[in-house]
Amino acid sequence: MKTLFRLKNFSVLFGFFLITYNFISCSNLFSKEKVINVNLNDSILEINKWSRASGPLLTRWSHEVSPDNELPDYPRPQMVRSEWQNLNGLWDYCIARIEDANSPSYQGKILVPFPLESALSGVMKKLKPDELLWYRRTFRIPRKWRDRHVLLHFGSVDWQADVFVNGKLMNRHKGGYDPFSIDITDALETGEEQELVVRVLDPTDLGSKDNTRAPRQPLGKQSSDPNGIVYSQVSGIWKTVWMEPISSDRIEKYVAIPDIDQKMLIL
Repeated sequence: MKTLFRLKNFSVLFGFFLITYNFISCSNLFSKEKVINVNLNDSILEINKWSRASGPLLTRWSHEVSPDNELPDYPRPQMVRSEWQNLNGLWDYCIARIEDANSPSYQGKILVPFPLESALSGVMKKLKPDELLWYRRTFRIPRKWRDRHVLLHFGSVDWQADVFVNGKLMNRHKGGYDPFSIDITDALETGEEQELVVRVLDPTDLGSKDNTRAPRQPLGKQSSDPNGIVYSQVSGIWKTVWMEPISSDRIEKYVAIPDIDQKMLIL
């Protein structure tokens, strides 16, 4: 009887162990970094896998970054508007030769707004001077924005950025450090889903004043061959991308002049 009792107890404990083990295994399976997008228009279930690359300078904060929490903060604290839409997150990307300027074949996902060469982008590749970096994503315009102008903002894109909305070239911007904005109202279509494509050229220190495809550019201490006191190159979107609705009469910028004697701030 004692032996039978022990066997029964062992069976119960072993069964409990199996149930616990399976539960933990399932929990680990679903906790892995996966983003699932459902495209209702095409009736396709697309599973987009993203993970940090194994960079040499990762910190403990790097592991807190994910496609769900990438720089969610309002990007212009000096002039806040209540309505805006953050476009950071997973975008399609591809690296193609300059000769293939009009036919990108997307290769995977990149986490915006982290530059191509960074571990947090999930890509960590170097852009060559004879290559183009393409970004693509879709977005929707809220119905209450329909009767207003829509501005698309880029915090910074290094170096030359061609921006297309629904296939229409809206702007070419050169400069890797300054923000720029585009009124995309006229390019928006009546459908719910809009397409945004960004084409980037960044020859860094390998550009030439005689080469129109890969021109020379201001680059600071960036280098295609980092060593000593020069840094790794940075290519593509590296600050927040966002939209906001505006009226035709609006404040675009202001200048603040402090008057210390009068304890005033003049706008």
